[in-house]
Amino acid sequence: MWWDNDIGTEEQESSTTLPTMQMLQRIHPYVRPHLPVFALAFGLALLGVAMILMQPVIFRKIIDVDFPSGDLRLLMRSSLAYFGLLTGGALATGTATVVLGRSGVEVVNRIKRELFSHIMGLGLPWIEKHPVGTLVARIESDSQRLVNLTSTMAMRILSALVMIGGAMLVIAGTDLRLFAVAGVFLPLMVVGTLILFRQMRSRFRKERKYYAEVSGQVAELVPAGRLIQALGRRSWAEARLAAKNLFYKRFTVRLMFLEYGFWNGLGLIEILMTCAALWLGTYWIEAGSMTTGTLVMFAQYASMIYWPVIELSEQLGEIQRAGGAADRIFGMFATPESVPTPAEARSLPRRAGRLAFEEVHFEYDEGVPVLSDFSLVVEPGETVALVGPTGGGKSTIINLVTRLRDVTRGRITLDGVDIRGFDPREYRSLFGLVLQDLYLFPASVEDNLRAFRDEVALSQVREAAAVAGIEAEILSRPGGFAAVLSERGADLSYGQRQLLALARALAVDPPVMVLDEATSSVDPRTERNIQRTLDRLTRGRTTLVVAHRLSTIRHADRILVIEDGRICEQGHHDELLRRKGVYAELLASQHGGDGELLFVDEQQRAEGDRAVADRQARRPGRQDSDGAPEHRETQQEETLHEPR
Repeated sequence: MWWDNDIGTEEQESSTTLPTMQMLQRIHPYVRPHLPVFALAFGLALLGVAMILMQPVIFRKIIDVDFPSGDLRLLMRSSLAYFGLLTGGALATGTATVVLGRSGVEVVNRIKRELFSHIMGLGLPWIEKHPVGTLVARIESDSQRLVNLTSTMAMRILSALVMIGGAMLVIAGTDLRLFAVAGVFLPLMVVGTLILFRQMRSRFRKERKYYAEVSGQVAELVPAGRLIQALGRRSWAEARLAAKNLFYKRFTVRLMFLEYGFWNGLGLIEILMTCAALWLGTYWIEAGSMTTGTLVMFAQYASMIYWPVIELSEQLGEIQRAGGAADRIFGMFATPESVPTPAEARSLPRRAGRLAFEEVHFEYDEGVPVLSDFSLVVEPGETVALVGPTGGGKSTIINLVTRLRDVTRGRITLDGVDIRGFDPREYRSLFGLVLQDLYLFPASVEDNLRAFRDEVALSQVREAAAVAGIEAEILSRPGGFAAVLSERGADLSYGQRQLLALARALAVDPPVMVLDEATSSVDPRTERNIQRTLDRLTRGRTTLVVAHRLSTIRHADRILVIEDGRICEQGHHDELLRRKGVYAELLASQHGGDGELLFVDEQQRAEGDRAVADRQARRPGRQDSDGAPEHRETQQEETLHEPR
């Protein structure tokens, strides 16, 4: 049919399949604290079921006894009893549903919190491999699927089973012939329920996967809305989302046809059972072996058998839906951390000491090294700058030293202790980070600057903002430090966001500062102000700086030129200029771009220009403006691994 014309079918995401009992065992620890509430609710539910089961018996008495007797008092008494059973059953069942619903929400909220915490602990390598929409679907949508499973589902299943068993017992005690009629059709309903149970689980798991894909597409396109509109690609984005949505719609329609087909098939069985009982009951009433009230009572019990079976099948379907979500959730819980926490973590030193890279090798993709046998020592209080071409490994070094990633081979030590021996969360508290990817939360400026750490006082926040040169701009905005920022700080300029990120790093007075392009998007005047502040703040504080604008790292204790994952040059600014190597060439290229080349004096400036020109002239295979090929002398740069 038309729904079989699938668009863009993707391979199903692998996931551990949990049997139903194992799934319930995994959820049980979350439900255990609420067991007294569950016991109370189950008691109320069973009381409600008992009241419902008594109603047909009262109705039978009204038809067979009260009406023929003509006694209005008996009729009124029976009617009030019937009304009391209706009201009492509804109140008992409703109260149980509300109590269990509240407990179920609390259970699911706990699962969400722990799942979010686990995902955050899986580490940067794992998070970067998964689309944002998929992670949102796991934490929010998949967890929400467990609400019924952790609340009213067990009560509904128990009530349905008791209702079916109670109805069959009353029928058997009243007339075995009607019990035989019910006994013929009830197994057909049960078989249909089992078929539904077996057939739907894998389909519901696929439905959750395709829903996550649609959510992921939305999460991918919405943040890129500005770029999409600027490039005139709105129709492309709409078509991309429409294709995913169309495939999801076709699958869900197919699923609905199957699901409701089962339900209607079960409904047909109930209709056949009632018709058979009415047809046979007519002969039995004529023969005087059955009363009209008994036959009416059976018709009521027939619906009490049918609807609980439908309820049972629906709850089993919910188990399948929840099972698909639980497979994904607990499969994610089983995922090991990419940056593991040691079983017995070492205690951190009071102050950050000597940081050392010892023959570190790192690969993002197997067989493609980013760092190879990289060695470096950073002494306490030393400022080390990392410069070099894009893709050379500078940001990777920052990720490794802050343990956002772990080395592939070799080790990084702090005072001689492998940093993998520390708790990652405690170890990262040593660092004040200002990274290239600036993120500000949709919260107050104050909360952003102290990163929601209650131990950071407002006075520290204000001092950090003043040092970063952003305090005046904050106070000029309505609300000042209490003003709420837009998501990702969209209502600020990039330079303002960068200054806030710098202030956020300074607010906790970290022993180690890590600056990854901390002044890349500010104007020269602001940059000079920040640089003077940084010079004062980094004095006596271990600092790692990644910079492309070389004017910002002139006064670093050491400058490392990183190229192809290795240190090709290192030394002080003036020392590297005198070498007339890669650093001098990088500086000259910036001089041609923005005039910020900083030499010690004019004579050295001229010497540097000549050195760079000579170096470029010696490159092999390169041609000058006249078309003559250039040649380059290859020379081995001495790599220094110890501080100057």
